[in-house]
Amino acid sequence: MLWVFRMFKVFVLVLSIFLFISCDPGDDLQNDDDILEEKPKICSGDIEIDTVEQLEELEDCNIIMGAVFFDNTELTEIVLPDLQEVRGHFIFWENPELTKISFPNLEFIGGHFLVWRNNKLVSFTMESLEEVREDFVVWDNASLETFTADKLKTVGGHLKNNDREGTNPKLKSFSVPALETVGGDLSIEDIKMRTIPIVNIKSVGGRLLINDCDELEFLEFPALEKAGGFGVGSCKKLTTLSAPLLKTVGNENSEDSFRFIIISGNEVLKNFEFLLLESVIGSVQIDGNPSLEEFNIPLLSNISGVLRIDLNDSLLYFSIPELKEILKNLEISQNLELADFDLTSLSLVGRNFNVTNNKNLPTEIAQELWDQVEEREGIGQKEDSQISGNKE
Repeated sequence: MLWVFRMFKVFVLVLSIFLFISCDPGDDLQNDDDILEEKPKICSGDIEIDTVEQLEELEDCNIIMGAVFFDNTELTEIVLPDLQEVRGHFIFWENPELTKISFPNLEFIGGHFLVWRNNKLVSFTMESLEEVREDFVVWDNASLETFTADKLKTVGGHLKNNDREGTNPKLKSFSVPALETVGGDLSIEDIKMRTIPIVNIKSVGGRLLINDCDELEFLEFPALEKAGGFGVGSCKKLTTLSAPLLKTVGNENSEDSFRFIIISGNEVLKNFEFLLLESVIGSVQIDGNPSLEEFNIPLLSNISGVLRIDLNDSLLYFSIPELKEILKNLEISQNLELADFDLTSLSLVGRNFNVTNNKNLPTEIAQELWDQVEEREGIGQKEDSQISGNKE
């Protein structure tokens, strides 16, 4: 039996060696990694970065708990590939030599994100950014041509590419295609693009403003349902304007001057429709669009401010058939080709009623509207109102 025991020991030894050789020593480590995820490195914030050495101290940070400022540095590149969150403000202010910004894994900014007066910065991309809790402002960067944040969904404050200090004069692309909500203003100005890819925007708490975009031809908001204000102005090549789901414009909590629909100074725009728009808390101003021939707002029932339609040289006809109340002024003037309109439900004009100097509009059409309103709820300030200068 002794030889049997010895043979068994040899067999066990050989099997152990075989198992040891065939086993990958990294398997257990890999399994441990699957079970225990590496904790993110958290760094304290409210940091002002001036040197490369200070920037290198942030290279391993995944989360910065406060604010980070790059203010008037001589840095040429700011690259933080591991950064995922900045809980405070993230500011890039007057860095004259800065040519590159890169944060490929940054998903969240808890304060303002400001990029201002970095005059050598040509482009930057925020590949992973999904939310900015406060303002997102990129302005007055003299060489900036492109900006992209393809995953950005939410901005809690304003989203702007302009300010009183100036625009980005060379900007050709401002891309935020996943954007759904902006709590403040969404303002894009002086951009060299044929269309602006913000097709998923649903809600703008402040004003949606598109101004002075000389190359813009198509402006479509297929998902937009509400905005505090809506303005499109001085877009010389604009031919298409569409917001088919827009239902309400205006906000009771905002100032009167911020509540409006303004379509103004668009040289080749021929028509537009707001098919689901029901209410405007504020004013509606359609003026200075020399090629505009008609527009249709079929469900709009009340305007709490002014309805002003003037200086549209080619306007033949407009229709707002469900409009019942204009709480301030009605102004229809100097539309040289206007021959008719549909305001068949209008019952109240709270202040002035002025239909003047529309050379092709029969005076009896204007008078019929006056009589219609007077028979219903009336005109608030008849003594200051007039019908004159129309076709006799």
